[in-house]
Amino acid sequence: MSTYDVEHLLRHADSVWLVTPERELITGAPEELGLGGHLRRMLGDTAACATAADGGRSYLR
Repeated sequence: MSTYDVEHLLRHADSVWLVTPERELITGAPEELGLGGHLRRMLGDTAACATAADGGRSYLR
């Protein structure tokens, strides 16, 4: 599945693949990519307002 819906991604994905503009492939669990700052770098402000599936914890930095 391909998505830009960060809420959906955090709720349902076990593993995420991100392809950077430099064509680098970054993979990992949504939590890992969020805590590492990769989701925010790739998705910008869209990622800033996302919350985790538990409704209260955000993995985005």
